[in-house]
Amino acid sequence: MRENGIQWHWAQISGKPIEAFATNIMLSPDNDMQQQHNDCPSDKHCHALLDGYAYPCGRPIPAGIIEKHFNVKFEGMQERLDKTRLDLHNTTLNGWEIAEFLDSPTPMCEYCCYERMRFAEWKQCARQDAVLDDFVLS
Repeated sequence: MRENGIQWHWAQISGKPIEAFATNIMLSPDNDMQQQHNDCPSDKHCHALLDGYAYPCGRPIPAGIIEKHFNVKFEGMQERLDKTRLDLHNTTLNGWEIAEFLDSPTPMCEYCCYERMRFAEWKQCARQDAVLDDFVLS
């Protein structure tokens, strides 16, 4: 990414270390996709890449880990996943169309609830000490 002049940050925002962890995800898609996208501070700037897929935001990436660790399900997420990410190996889209996809709301936005966002101190804890409430809104 550096060689191509792409800006990126790891656990930093504007060069400053992250001091708070934000939780705004729900287990069910109960929110208005467009409204949550409009309210999202990161969707427009925090795209993610994983295993050949581009995501408008990184929210869906840890969902499988959360489901497995806490034995819960994000209601209907599997059915929405292909509309939430772009397979970079199997697309005929040009760069402008990819950029438009990354800047548009996706079904994952329905799981976000910025009206109820909760913040906690950014810290590391042992896996066995993690609780579901650390990651999703109840």
